[in-house]
Amino acid sequence: MSRLVIFCIFFLFCCAQSLKAQENSWYTIKLKVENEFGNPVNDAYVFTADKNLFIGATRKGLVYFESQLPNKVSLSHISYQNKELKLEVNPENRFSHDTLFLRVRLSKKSYALSEVEIRAKKNNLVYPNEKAYVRDYAFFENTTLLLLGIGNKAVMRLVNVRGESIDELSVSGKQLKLLQDCFRNIHLVSKDSISQIHFTDTSFSLLNAFSRADYENSLMHCKASIGQFMVVGFEDKDKQDIRYYTKREDEDEQKKLKRIHDQKTKSTFMRYDQQFKAMRTGAISSATAKNRQQLSSIRDLDRSYDFFRHVLSDPLYCPVYSSKQTFILFDHFVDSISFYSKEGKKLKQISMEYHLNENWNRQLLQDYFSGDIYSVYKQKNRLYVQKVDLNKGELAAEQIESQHPFPSNLKIRDGKLYYLYQDLQVRSAPQRLYAIEIN
Repeated sequence: MSRLVIFCIFFLFCCAQSLKAQENSWYTIKLKVENEFGNPVNDAYVFTADKNLFIGATRKGLVYFESQLPNKVSLSHISYQNKELKLEVNPENRFSHDTLFLRVRLSKKSYALSEVEIRAKKNNLVYPNEKAYVRDYAFFENTTLLLLGIGNKAVMRLVNVRGESIDELSVSGKQLKLLQDCFRNIHLVSKDSISQIHFTDTSFSLLNAFSRADYENSLMHCKASIGQFMVVGFEDKDKQDIRYYTKREDEDEQKKLKRIHDQKTKSTFMRYDQQFKAMRTGAISSATAKNRQQLSSIRDLDRSYDFFRHVLSDPLYCPVYSSKQTFILFDHFVDSISFYSKEGKKLKQISMEYHLNENWNRQLLQDYFSGDIYSVYKQKNRLYVQKVDLNKGELAAEQIESQHPFPSNLKIRDGKLYYLYQDLQVRSAPQRLYAIEIN
């Protein structure tokens, strides 16, 4: 009898230890999120119960993550009610070794009492025309010039801060876009020509067009300006060598400002170029017009070459801006910010580290009015900006994130972040222009 009692105590002790070990172990959670009709819900965000830590988002209704048991997580979705979920082993949940399978259903949000909130979100639209596709946009002082696609027509429309139309002009051409040069003049660019846009207080018009070749030989090289003083820049074809000069607009003489050169990557390119040319020459000499397999091998070789060059290097990104009668050069290759007078005299240089963040999007933006510089970062499918302190070379202020996934064509004016967004999940949804307050 005593042996039986001892065995029972030992058995209960082992079970307790097993349960304790199970609670402290990590498990793979396979979570399926559905709507009320059993259809998968995409972009449902999973957080820790206190909502301080993002865990993952559903794709095709599924998300996988690691967790200890028992635990709690919170589910959030823009179109569904938030829900808290317990992670535990019970008869209702499938459990296999170190994996827990869970299924949860979300209920649609009711917007009957959220009229004010919905209107506030719609006010982020700069131009709330349901039928207009915003191809491009540019700032002209306090107004915004929109390049719109309306049906089969292309229209330029000037709108004020309330989105009200001031003037419009029908345009034609292939591959249309707007371009703002270093003097802040706005141009309409087509496949073959460029036309400067002339503005008055209440209207705008197109000036005589000139060829893209003329632009590429002149204005394209101007990177920043202060009055009649310019910084011009020239890049090699691999964008591993940039030469900056200062000059007056009405003079041809140039003064060297700085050269930024990545010799290591350039040497690698040159070696690969030589190897590729040798391989391609050999392949062409042995190929015949009728031998499709050999011709296909040459095309594969060309694709491999383009892919290699794309993956091998990041082009040097070292932009120049003008602010407060000073040229500012951001040399991300040597981690420094240099300040120059308008005549090209170096004033000071400070170090920087903001670009070493693994989420950096290799992009800077300048506020159209204030001249402040912002650095752009990516986090999953969103982009966010942060102001750069030009006294310390560090990031200042909080992060401002885009409200939509995969935004494009980001710009900043007067403390507002502008971007284009198209909801690809909605059939025939137009691309639209949004703005978010930064300050």
